[in-house]
Amino acid sequence: TDCKDGINHQRSCSCGDVQKEAHAWDSAWVVTTKPTCTEKGKKTRTCTKCGKTETASIPAVGHSFGEYKITKQPTALATGTKTRTCTKCGKTESIAIAKLKPIIALSATKLPLQLKKSTTVLKVTKMQTGDKVASFTSSNSKIVTVHKTSGKLTAKKVGKAIITVKLKSGKSAKCVVTVQKTPVKTTKIQVKP
Repeated sequence: TDCKDGINHQRSCSCGDVQKEAHAWDSAWVVTTKPTCTEKGKKTRTCTKCGKTETASIPAVGHSFGEYKITKQPTALATGTKTRTCTKCGKTESIAIAKLKPIIALSATKLPLQLKKSTTVLKVTKMQTGDKVASFTSSNSKIVTVHKTSGKLTAKKVGKAIITVKLKSGKSAKCVVTVQKTPVKTTKIQVKP
C-alpha cells in the first residue's frame, strides 16, 4: 500500500486494477496547543497506514466574564469605575460610571434679618456625595453682605437681596433675605435629640 499525493492510499491488484483508499485516521485528535480566550489552539491526528499527520485549528474559547463590581464610587465631581474579571484567564475589563447628578437644598429659601444683625443660619442641608460649597454671593451687598465661604450674613440696609449658594459641581440654589428694622420674631423651634 502506497500513499498517493498525501491524500489517499492506493491498492493495486494483480490484474493491474488500482483502487484508491482514504486515510485511516486515528479515532481521536490530539491537542498539541490548547486554545485560550483569544488565541486559537491546534490539534493533530495520524494516519495509521502511512503515518501522515493532519493538523486542524481549535477555535478560541472566548472570555467568560463575571459580574461587574464597583472599584471606584462615582461622586458629583468625578466618574467612578466598575470592573469585571475573566474566570478563565484573569483578564480584567473596566468601564466608567457616570458622575452623580448634583443636588442642593438650603436650610431656608426666605429669611428675615434685622438691620445691623448677623447670622450663620443659612446652610446647605443636602448635596450629592463628593460635592462642596464653592461660594456664597449676594445680589446686593449694600443691603446684605455674605462671607464667600462661611455664608455668614450681615444686614446693612433695609431691603431685599438674593443670596446664591453655588456648589463645585455647578449646581446652585437661592435664598431671599429681607432686612427689616424690627426684631425677627421666632415662629418655630425644632430640637434635635
